[in-house]
Parts: sequence; C-alpha cells; structure tokens
Amino acid sequence: MDTYLNKKVNILLFLFLYFVYGFKVIIASVQLPDDFLEPTKTFLNIFALAIVMVAFFYINIKERVAIVLVCVWMVINYVLFNNYNLYDYVILGTLIFLCRKIMYGDTLKALFYSNFFILLSIIPFLLISDRAYIQDIKSGLRLTYGFIHPNVVAQYFVSLFFIFCAYSFYKFKGIAIKFILLLTFYCILVFLILPT
Repeated sequence: MDTYLNKKVNILLFLFLYFVYGFKVIIASVQLPDDFLEPTKTFLNIFALAIVMVAFFYINIKERVAIVLVCVWMVINYVLFNNYNLYDYVILGTLIFLCRKIMYGDTLKALFYSNFFILLSIIPFLLISDRAYIQDIKSGLRLTYGFIHPNVVAQYFVSLFFIFCAYSFYKFKGIAIKFILLLTFYCILVFLILPT
C-alpha cells in the first residue's frame, strides 16, 4: 500500500516529467536557432530520463519490466538504425504508470498546472522567434505565433481546452459555472486559433 509520501512523490514525478517532456516537445516546434535548440533539447531529454530513473523506484515490478523492455528496444533501434524515436514511448509509458497511482482529480490538476507552466515558460521563446507568419498556398498568410507551423498552435491550444474542460468539470459543481467557464475559454481559444 502506498504511503501518503509515495502518493505525493508520484504526483510530483508525474508533474515534472510531463512538464519537461511537454516543454521539450513545444520548444522543438518553435523556430529558434539550431545552436540554441539542439543543446536545449538534449538537456531536456537527459533531464526527463533522470526523472524516469527516479520514477522507476515508484512503479511496480511489471511496470519496470515494461519500461526496461522498451529501453532495450530503444537502444537496439539506435545502434542498428541510428534512430531514437522510441524515447517518447519510454516517457509516455512512465507517465501512464505514474498516473495509475494518482487519483483522477490529482492527475487533472497536475495536467492543468503543468500545461499552464509550459505556456508561461514558452512565451519568451515565442517572442524571440523570427517567424510569426507562414505563407500557405490554400489559406494565404497564417499566424504561427513563432511556431514552425500553425497546426502546432492549434493542437496545443485544443489540448489546453480539453484539459481545462476536464479540470473545471471535475473541480466545479454548478452547471452555470461550468458553462460560463467553458464558453469563456472556448471564445478565447477561437480568438487565438482563428488567425492560424
């Protein structure tokens, strides 16, 4: 049986791993110079793997075996094909295994706050990005907010919308409050995504 401390550690590991991985994915989609982007992504990858190693002690034996098997598969894939795409599955598997030990409300709270912190921490990088628009053959000039492609913006904002909805539906009890929050956030979302 997990103790109170283990539950809090699981929540913190989930929060930090989700934040680091999400920040890495988002920063990889921002138009930044390669001499800054590559070392940053490498650092975040190493940091995420360090969190996975700590989380390894808080998951059960079967889950550890699954993570080790994917890690071995990742190493073989890297050695044979110079491809480390299975890295994402190590992170996502660890997130799933940590999430199993966290209550639904705490998971939603961790997702909500980590996405909020990702959004706050990515803003300076978007401001220094040299690409705000992209010319599209079908749609014309599309706003990218500094990302490589406008669809990245839309995907991130839609995922924020779903997390906000799930968290607010869990947190607030009144239907009127839920409807007002949903409508307000939806209007903001449409206003931000429509130019993309």
